[in-house]
Amino acid sequence: MASAAPGAAELQRQLQGSRDLDDVASLEQVDLTNYLRDTATFASLAPAERLRQLAIAAEPEAVAAAQPRGWLALERLYRAALDLDRVDPALVHSRVLSAIACARQPCAEQIATRIMDAAVAYSRQGVASWPANSESHDTLGYALYCHRGYGARDALVSFDAAIELDPSLAHARLYRAHCLQDMNRWSEAATAYAAVDPAYFVEHRAWRYDLLREQHAWCLLKSGDGASAVEETRRLLERYENEPHLIGLQLLPHLEELADADPTGALRSRLNRLLLSDRTPNH
Repeated sequence: MASAAPGAAELQRQLQGSRDLDDVASLEQVDLTNYLRDTATFASLAPAERLRQLAIAAEPEAVAAAQPRGWLALERLYRAALDLDRVDPALVHSRVLSAIACARQPCAEQIATRIMDAAVAYSRQGVASWPANSESHDTLGYALYCHRGYGARDALVSFDAAIELDPSLAHARLYRAHCLQDMNRWSEAATAYAAVDPAYFVEHRAWRYDLLREQHAWCLLKSGDGASAVEETRRLLERYENEPHLIGLQLLPHLEELADADPTGALRSRLNRLLLSDRTPNH
């Protein structure tokens, strides 16, 4: 997905703790002309990028606010940024992700649909503007995948287009695998999960690697390759045995069924020990 511009980390540090981001009401009152003047010292960042960075910093408060108010507060920033620069796909990418995050919060269904409709529309505009940009297709795929009115079949077309343009795009590969799994195309999904680069799962994404391995094993099992599914599950249990606290943090949805697929019963015994140790209080 979109990478940070040079100087963005420094601006983010300055924005942390700003009273302008205390709540949505404060964000709505930010004078954007004054903000751009005050941040002009970040010469490596164009004005539109500085507005994008403000939106990124404000996103947690805006997402937590009542919707659509939080979303509209972010929209004001993105519209101002796009008025300054309509040739940067990173603006559309961030705008879409913020909309999806807002739509996922508890709110009336018609409000969530309104926000997700906008996210899909922005994504389609991005693909129309930058048809050779792989991340624009990936962003559209993600918006379609998250929209209740579309789904895996629609999203898969966009993820395939993104991968054709950039085979190394790990996010598109991961969600392509999700689409195939959702469509019960088990063998293809297993192959797709195996093709996702593990290096993608670093920092805030690290926890998702265990989920990917479980999904890979599940698709192998559903495709009829029980032996490979059991082997993948064995490797996953080894990780939990080395770091037992993880199993209580993220008990995976198919892990017990996968353990039961081992005809020797060994994986079920190992999983039971892990589950028991997780429930045993430390004194």
